[in-house]
Amino acid sequence: MDNDKFKKPPLVLRASLTLWLCLSVIVALLLLGCDVGAPRDQNQPPHIDPGPLLLAESGQVITLVVGAYDPDGEIRDYQWRQLGGVAVTMSQYRHGWLNIKTPQVTERELLRFELTVTDDQGASYRAAKCVLLLPKSAASAKQPTALTADSVEGEAACNLQLLADLH
Repeated sequence: MDNDKFKKPPLVLRASLTLWLCLSVIVALLLLGCDVGAPRDQNQPPHIDPGPLLLAESGQVITLVVGAYDPDGEIRDYQWRQLGGVAVTMSQYRHGWLNIKTPQVTERELLRFELTVTDDQGASYRAAKCVLLLPKSAASAKQPTALTADSVEGEAACNLQLLADLH
């Protein structure tokens, strides 16, 4: 009968205690500044948000702007290159933005650009940005805030072409 005093607690209670103990250890490690995820010495690559397709009027200087950041350091280098479309004059291509001088076009033209960013530890990441270049007469008729058939069609064409360009 003395053995009845030392019976094991029910399985549910043991599982609850084990879970509580594990969670307590994890919380304590986090409060002490210990990272229970990826090792700290593993460099994380930078990230780029290229934003949506840009509609632009031909014959203008336009600026392509992207958002880029490095989660565990800083970005050291930006490299832009044109992947497709009519040739443009590029300037300021070592930054998170790119100035381009577009030629006059008589038909819609899809321009594709690639940005590669490299962080302070050598990790890099690529993303693409597209511009749908419109002839002057067509561009002046567009409302910039309206979702147009041109923008939807251009976005789809851009995504398909970028897959071919990058792979």
